Amino acid sequence: MTYQPNPKWPTYWMYDGLPIQADVETHQLVVKIANRLLPKGATTLDIASGHGALSKALMDHGFMLSCTSWNGKVHLPIPTFMVDLDKQF
Repeated sequence: MTYQPNPKWPTYWMYDGLPIQADVETHQLVVKIANRLLPKGATTLDIASGHGALSKALMDHGFMLSCTSWNGKVHLPIPTFMVDLDKQF
């Protein structure tokens, strides 16, 4: 899959149709570091996933994923755990 500009929000990007809520360079760097340091098939946790773009990118690179979501907009076939950012932890 590829990165593409988000047509709804100039200066923002998407991955495989999922909005990226971080800088695209940061997103790409995380995937690059994971590829360099983790064995393929490693299980990873995407914390505070917005729409699941980073999770999807990591899955496309052969990783197993779970994620936490603060907005309930992750619709990938992975375990997703809700986090309430209004509560201290």
